Formats: sequence, structure tokens, C-alpha cells
Amino acid sequence: MNDSLLEELSSEIDSTIIDLIEKYKSHPLNISSIILARLVIMNNIAGSGDDFKMLLASIVSNDHFDSNEFANKIH
Repeated sequence: MNDSLLEELSSEIDSTIIDLIEKYKSHPLNISSIILARLVIMNNIAGSGDDFKMLLASIVSNDHFDSNEFANKIH
């Protein structure tokens, strides 16, 4: 996947998440927990559950994600 497609996909996912928050008048944390649970299930079924858990662990331990840099990039 090239950068352009990755950016397009990310933008579409951002829009979908915002639409869900607005549609269900739900807190972003509620939507996030539902999405995360579905991602865990999907990766377990696909056989990539262990890799997905390692990915999550690397994100949690990465101080780079604590900055507001990414918040400004969400569409």
C-alpha cells in the first residue's frame, strides 16, 4: 500500500469513527473499546492475534503517541 492509499484509508476510517460517535451520541472511549474488541477478534480469527498484541504493546510503550502531533492529523 503506497502513502497516498494509506492516507486515503486513514481519512475514511477517521470519518467513519466520527460518524459513529455522532450517530450513537457516544463518548469516543466507548466507540474505541468496541472497535478494539472487534480488531482483537478479527486478528485472532485471521491467525495474527499474537502479532496484533505485540503491535498494541509497542504502541502503548511508545511515548511518540503521547504528543498532540497525531491529534492535528486526524481528519
